[in-house]
Amino acid sequence: TTINWAYFGNKAPSGPAVTGNVNFRLKLDALEKAGLFNRGLGDKIAVTGAKGWPPSSFTFDTEPTMLKMTYVPTIQEWILTEPFTLSKSSEIIYKYYIAWDTTRFDTTHVNYIPGLFMVNGWEEPGSTGGGDRIYLFPGLADQTTTGDFGADQQFFNSLHPNSVIGTPIDLTFNIDMTPATNASTNPTNTLFRPGIDTVYIQFDGCLIPITQHQTMYGTDNRIMLTSPNADGKYTATVSLNAPTFYQVCYRITYTSSTGEVMNGGGTSLGRRYYQYILPTSVNGSTVTWPVSFSLAEMPWMQNNLTVEDPPNLGSIDAISENIDILPNKYALYQNYPNPFNPSTVITYSIMNPENVKLEVFNIVGEKVATLVNQIQTAGVHSVVWNSKNENGISVNSGVYLLKIHAGSFSKVQKMLLLK
Repeated sequence: TTINWAYFGNKAPSGPAVTGNVNFRLKLDALEKAGLFNRGLGDKIAVTGAKGWPPSSFTFDTEPTMLKMTYVPTIQEWILTEPFTLSKSSEIIYKYYIAWDTTRFDTTHVNYIPGLFMVNGWEEPGSTGGGDRIYLFPGLADQTTTGDFGADQQFFNSLHPNSVIGTPIDLTFNIDMTPATNASTNPTNTLFRPGIDTVYIQFDGCLIPITQHQTMYGTDNRIMLTSPNADGKYTATVSLNAPTFYQVCYRITYTSSTGEVMNGGGTSLGRRYYQYILPTSVNGSTVTWPVSFSLAEMPWMQNNLTVEDPPNLGSIDAISENIDILPNKYALYQNYPNPFNPSTVITYSIMNPENVKLEVFNIVGEKVATLVNQIQTAGVHSVVWNSKNENGISVNSGVYLLKIHAGSFSKVQKMLLLK
């Protein structure tokens, strides 16, 4: 006799809960290049959703579900190290959120961004089709979320650092409205009537209209389509001022005898179309954009809207060009923040592929933790220390010594943990 085991709800036991730190690493290169984010003006960033979502109305600085990130100048990243007690493989669901400085909404201030509202701070990442980011908790003492584009970091809205278009461009939309005229493909809405009803592209969760001084979700960003050949194929061309972005996210609205009909919606993948303007060439970090681009034709659909894969815009440098860290020398930089509690980012550079050993000692010379012990490529590297020893136990406040050894290079510097 064979006994077949079954689980309640067909879900296997998830195992005991374990505690570990999750490191979130974020860069906003594209928004900074386009003038839509500047920490020097007071713009801030947080992880939200990972420990609950905020109410519809909240104050950023005091809202506990907004897990505030810290900017680390040495690596030009925003970081957050947050403890979680979860079963292995549990989903951590989250998004990033920008809290723009209040001067961004003051029409009399030099920092004013036309069309921007505080509620526009929610991330709408193209990598998830506008849905939430999901990280499967490995259950280690320390782990880092998976980066975008093969990088170590994630990028707001999954916008590649090279995705800013710095010259004006004419963008053409192409939509096949035929499915909207047929009850078999449009069973729940009033059918579209070619030649009678009007069709619009409506940007949705997209930063392009903000760069054009329009709202992110409002009707002011609509683009009316026409069908030159009266064949159900609708098109329109819009001239975009620079700078703008390569990520084009939108929904389709049409008028009808019973009111307007808009496709898509919801909060998950398929809620809106995601298409991309393709470059004419990519040479290292130099991207050349066309003066005009026609998007691939999209059929009208009620939901499960198409999400294209982004084009390859080249490799992502670990450190921006204007930072005073050179990958062609051996160096150990001051950890940041310092003093710290409970985590700090350590950055170093090596000239050649070397076996790198990075260790932490207490003030009497006893080894506390080994952070790195492996061969690494030449360049700039960074690692987070969460103030735990090699047994995963949090250490006491005090002065700690950080020692690096790579080839013939060796250096020691002090760190201060204050709890």
